[in-house]
Amino acid sequence: MDRADYVKKFYETDVLDICYDTIVNADLELKKNKAEIVKKLTDKLNKFFQKLIDLQKRGEKGKIYCIAIQVLRTKILHKECKVLVTAYDENFYNDKNPVNAYFDMEDIFKYLFIIEEKLDKERPKYIRKINYDDVEMAVQRFVEMYKDYMVKFMKISLKDLEKWECFKELDKEDEFFIITCEYKDNIEFVYKALGKRTEIENKKIVEEINGKPKGIFAYELFNDLNLAELDLRNENFCFTNFRNSNLSFCDIRVAFCIGSDFRNCTMVGTSFEHSFIHDADFRESNLFGAIFRNVNGNLTTPTKEVLYTAGFSGVDFRGSILQRADFADGNFTGADFRYAKFEETNFKETNLQGAIFDKDSLKDLKLSPKQLEEIIIE
Repeated sequence: MDRADYVKKFYETDVLDICYDTIVNADLELKKNKAEIVKKLTDKLNKFFQKLIDLQKRGEKGKIYCIAIQVLRTKILHKECKVLVTAYDENFYNDKNPVNAYFDMEDIFKYLFIIEEKLDKERPKYIRKINYDDVEMAVQRFVEMYKDYMVKFMKISLKDLEKWECFKELDKEDEFFIITCEYKDNIEFVYKALGKRTEIENKKIVEEINGKPKGIFAYELFNDLNLAELDLRNENFCFTNFRNSNLSFCDIRVAFCIGSDFRNCTMVGTSFEHSFIHDADFRESNLFGAIFRNVNGNLTTPTKEVLYTAGFSGVDFRGSILQRADFADGNFTGADFRYAKFEETNFKETNLQGAIFDKDSLKDLKLSPKQLEEIIIE
């Protein structure tokens, strides 16, 4: 065999197997240590916001338009688990006075170095046909996967951002964003805020999304709107913000709502049947009579075919009204139902393994012996 054949064999066997095994272990450990990692990240973000506030008070920085959390592959090559956090004014990348900081993300990116170490140990069996550059190139292929975990933790950490005192005090543009990316590369939104919409803008949004086949509305801002009784079937609303909106009697069947924000929404009689709602947030929402039959909202783990984990933190129903809601035949492993209101709520044949309920709510639920054995009671 020539070198090309050895490289192909290296990638098709050792690289894929080792990277898969490492990602499976990483996914398990990161879920287990989620609260601790979120606390660290929240502390770092608070300190950065305070730094910006201090600069603003001294007149050394104006309003903030965007904060970018940027993964630096050069740092990873030098075995540094640091990401660059930069605050920009309205000029974005052309800001002449950006504010920078580095966050240590060792909890997440350390797994890349574990992959590197394991792959390097496999090199001798290839009789010098595989060099260290091949190992480094293999590791770089998997940076994106661990960046995705960073994004997950960032989104969890920023869920209640508006309640942070330092965020309230920070002087921001009406349009304000927090993004993640590789250095000045393709961006992914972690947080978006716009100014208040008018009734005309509300009407335009309704016309844009109502009954449109195969629409893609991921990462959009549809908060504080009246969207009642719309046809939203087969749409992509992943990571879209619907907070404080009226979505009562909407048809959201067979839709993708992974990571969507439905906090404090009115969703009486709304149907999510056969939809994917992994990691969606329904806290403090009115879901009286809502339909979640055959819904996928479960925790997921990486497979060799699909390394991406759609369900990482579980669907959040804390404090929501779930009276007469129908969860039959759904998959809600790891969901959080604490402080929700139940009455005639249907959980027949629902997978609730690892779902969290508070003790007082059990008297209002009709769960099977198997479900009672598998849930977590706090």
